[in-house]
Amino acid sequence: MKQVTSVLFFLFVVQALKAQNGYVQQSLKLPQSNEYKNYFVKKIGVNYVLNGDIIVGNTLQKTMLYQNNSSDGYLWPKGYIPVKVDENLKVTNWETKALYDVIMMGIQQINDQTRVKLKPYSGEKDFIFITYSPDTSYGGLSPVGKKGGEQVIYITKVGRSVRTVIHELLHSLGFWHEQNRWDRDQYISINLDNVDNEWKYAFQIEPGTTATPYDYFSIMHYSNYAFSKNGNIVIASKKDSRELLGGQWLSKSDIQGINAAYWYNDGLPNINFKSELENNFAKLAKQQKVKQLVPQQPVGNGLFKIKINQTGKYLAIEGISKDNGARLVQWDYVNQLNHQFYIRNIDGVYTIQAAHSHLYINVAGQAVMDGSPVIQWQYANQDNVKWKLVYVNKNEGSKSGWAIQGVQSGSYMSLQSFSGNNNGEALVIKSRGYGDGAQESVQTFTFEKIGELPMSEKGLYQHSPHMLPKSKSK
Repeated sequence: MKQVTSVLFFLFVVQALKAQNGYVQQSLKLPQSNEYKNYFVKKIGVNYVLNGDIIVGNTLQKTMLYQNNSSDGYLWPKGYIPVKVDENLKVTNWETKALYDVIMMGIQQINDQTRVKLKPYSGEKDFIFITYSPDTSYGGLSPVGKKGGEQVIYITKVGRSVRTVIHELLHSLGFWHEQNRWDRDQYISINLDNVDNEWKYAFQIEPGTTATPYDYFSIMHYSNYAFSKNGNIVIASKKDSRELLGGQWLSKSDIQGINAAYWYNDGLPNINFKSELENNFAKLAKQQKVKQLVPQQPVGNGLFKIKINQTGKYLAIEGISKDNGARLVQWDYVNQLNHQFYIRNIDGVYTIQAAHSHLYINVAGQAVMDGSPVIQWQYANQDNVKWKLVYVNKNEGSKSGWAIQGVQSGSYMSLQSFSGNNNGEALVIKSRGYGDGAQESVQTFTFEKIGELPMSEKGLYQHSPHMLPKSKSK
């Protein structure tokens, strides 16, 4: 197992050198490296991913910088490390419930066998957030080490196993892959002819020094057939080519490496993560029953910033673009016009207009399928530009607030990943009903009024003059 990272930062230089097989070549200065090197990174959603599952940057950031705020580098400091598990995993459907169960088992194995102690999140500034991704092109994604603030681990149904959970958690705790360490060629051979082109660059050497002997059975080691395109062996031990590589559980060497890195937690009492988490859920449910929330008054006309209640972030037009087709995304609120929207209510039907571009929020291509993107476009008097606001109480499975329902589709505006906390998560439409008749939680929003509709900027209404309030019409 590799030594944990100790460099205080690593920086993306965002100029792409070339793209190949879905990869972009970037010049990166990674932790434990003293120089920039060229790496191929794969774009998965809004993330740049190195060697299959390591998040090293975000496509929506102008500068790709993970800056650590602690003198301990990318190690987490002494004490319990807070982990937030997406609470929707436990209550949505059987697939996510199964994922919830393996997350609990993976966390507890780390707690029981190492000096790392993970505890349920309770409002800390720096924490790990584990959530589900519907993407099936990978098993899991995580950054390496503590980067400050919220850092997200994504697990998919493809990676729904205790091994994947532990593997991604160890990345977030500061550990790299075993088969990508600098001295790996003394111990293994890699046959790239057997590798799927989509994962051709998953075997690039990672930085750092080695703290333990090479471990063929590490949970951080890929299996013999990892990324095979033809069912033939990709990674073989030079000691014994028939040896099975990669562990399903923490190996002795894994435990030694983790304990050496987190030596200062020696003697820290163990906790039962699942029991403490479910006690927290029970307390929250009890609090919610004390006060029954009631619908608010309808949202009126005006200039608003719109908060997503599940994440605390705000709606924004991606990249401050004024072009037709620019996506609606979530972002930490910035006091600029692409984060502000004019809301107009005509007989209970709403339009939402981006203040910076004067374009209207609608469903791309008048689509009605789940997952259809929400974008901005010039006004056309069509139902895909019209919305209804439906108030939702906590006892309906969502946080209280306004759900935004498309008039044309009947579906609701939602983040691609319901509780995805990354800046740049895109908005799409989703129906509430499952195939088995159960009702899915719906995304809710808070409309925070910050101004009135403009009275004199006639150009603002060039696509929809009929939407002006009668009292202000010329």
